[in-house]
Order: sequence, then C-alpha cells, then structure tokens
Amino acid sequence: ILNTYQFGYIVVSIVSCLIITTYMRTFTLFTFLFFFSISSLSAQWEPIANPAGTTARDFVKTEYALLTNTSGGLYQSTDNGENWTTVFTGAIARGFVSNLQADGQNVIVRIKNVETDVYQLLTTNKGGASWRTVMLSSSINDNFRGMTYNGQAIVYRDSRNAYISYDEGEDWDALSSTLPVIPGIFYAQDGLLYITSTNGKLFRSADPVNDGWEEINFPLATSSTVRLLVSGDTLLTGQVNNATYYSHDGGENWAETSGITDFDVNNEGFWKAGDTFYVLNNNDLY
Repeated sequence: ILNTYQFGYIVVSIVSCLIITTYMRTFTLFTFLFFFSISSLSAQWEPIANPAGTTARDFVKTEYALLTNTSGGLYQSTDNGENWTTVFTGAIARGFVSNLQADGQNVIVRIKNVETDVYQLLTTNKGGASWRTVMLSSSINDNFRGMTYNGQAIVYRDSRNAYISYDEGEDWDALSSTLPVIPGIFYAQDGLLYITSTNGKLFRSADPVNDGWEEINFPLATSSTVRLLVSGDTLLTGQVNNATYYSHDGGENWAETSGITDFDVNNEGFWKAGDTFYVLNNNDLY
C-alpha cells in the first residue's frame, strides 16, 4: 500500500523517464538527420582525374565526350573523367590550347600547331566525334582576344575588331557597326550569343547582324575578365578575387552566392551539361 507521497513520487519519476526518453530519441533522430544531410550534400561532388602529365583548365561536356583544354593538347573522356586520350593527332596532338568554347554539341577550339607554331581553329557540330578546320579572313590579325560558336555563327575577336561568320569561315563580316560597346568576353548558350563589355555590361543576341544586341542587367561593373554560365533563365557569374552572383530570371535580379571563395577567373570556372555541374578549383576537377 502506497501513501500519497510515495504514489506521487512514482508518477513523477515515470513521467520524467518518458520525457527524457522522448527527448533522447528526438535528439538522436535530429543528430542522424543532420549528419546524413551533411554527408548527402558533400557526396554530390565527385573528383575527376586530370589527364596524365597535364592540368585541365577549361572543359565542356557534350553527348559524345567530356573535353578539356590543357597546355599540352585537347583531351577527351568518354567515361566521365576516368580515362583521357588526346583528341587530335599529328602536329596539333600536343599543341597549346588557348581557348575552348561550346554550346551543346557545337564546339570550337583554338590550338597551336607545334611544327608551324601557328594557331589553328577547328569546330564540330557532333560533340567532338568529327572536326573541320576553319579559315580566318586575311583582315583578322594574330592578336587573339576571344571567340564563341553557337552552331550557326562563329564570332572571333582580334585586337582591332570582332568578326562573325555564318558559313564556317568562308566569309567574315566585321561586327564593329553592330556592337554597342567594346567587347570583353564572348559566350554562346542555347543558340544565343553573349558578350561582356570592358565597362561591366552584358548583352545577348540571336543574330547580331540583323537583330542587334539586347542589354541584360549585370551585377559586375568591372573591366576585369569574368566568367559567365547560362542555363535557360539561370545565369551565374564571377570575377577574380570577388564574389559570384546568380540570377534565375534572365538577369533581371541578381543575388550573391555562398560557398565559392578565392575565385580565380583566369584559371578556374564553372560549367553545366544537362543536370550536371562541373567546377575547377585549385587544379582539381569536380
């Protein structure tokens, strides 16, 4: 037989045990979910090996292969970076690649011929399965400043002007009369051509000769080199020793990203192919 005080003590003890047990289960579940979430997030990034004896600097992903440019040739991988082979043979197999640009299956590369010490321009509409040489106009000088290719038009810039060709280099037209600013870097994505200007502005056009250029709101008022990633209405941009920014409405509004620090636009970058993002950071690929 229990008196009132004994009964009350037992009830309080049972309730306390239940509360503590429930709390510990909740705490354990929270701890599990927390570390599971952290593990899941970190597991989303996977390292990719560099080509043997060299370091990747830029790369593009097509349906055919993963392509990367290096100081010792253009390399390709058909198994997501597990193994690499040179794309070209002969005098340009190990040539210095000064630029690599792509828009889907449309790729353009500028690579040095190690025998003649002259750069060659090559394009493909088949993701790298086959290539063709592009001839430059005699009016284009050797002081290369940038290029891009959207499958329909090649845009190429030297130290004096920017030029466009709609027939794989057969004919070239100067873009000086259509450019709204002094161009910085050219990009192509989803058939649209993009340029960043030397005074920190961003423009795009589907056909610059006939339609001109449309200015897009841009968060970087700079003359420095910038990176630009375009995927539909999503834009990602950044410059050396600065923050990176993103926009989900075609550039109308921008927000600063988190998690990317010490960004070196001259040696690092970000790319997208399908649902996969690629990052080059501290000479490592992810």
